[in-house]
Amino acid sequence: MLYSKYEGFLSLSKGKRILLTTHDLVDIDGLASCYALKYFLNEYYNTPLISILFSELTRATKNFMVRFTEKFPKFDFKFDKRVDSTKFDLCIIIDTNDIQQLRYSDKKEFLLDLPYIIVDHHYTVEEKLKI
Repeated sequence: MLYSKYEGFLSLSKGKRILLTTHDLVDIDGLASCYALKYFLNEYYNTPLISILFSELTRATKNFMVRFTEKFPKFDFKFDKRVDSTKFDLCIIIDTNDIQQLRYSDKKEFLLDLPYIIVDHHYTVEEKLKI
């Protein structure tokens, strides 16, 4: 687990091909966090490749996306449901500290083959971090 400051996070992500993801049944918190971080990294570093990987979205999240794009039609909620993990250098897992909450059509272990950073605001139980 990476317990570092902002500068450490930036140095680890600089120049990397980054995959952003969050827990299964993506809620609005996870959705907004992924797109906000993607925007920040693109603005700060002009990162060469940033992709967002989601499994399933909650009904509330889908409804939010529809309403949001009605108001902001140029915003693109592009995300992938499958990716080739070999195309990425780093995975950033957002809005969960429990890797058991990651669910994808492929086996979730492929994400853990990548170096990863967890960015989360929930309470962390140390035992969950031991893989």
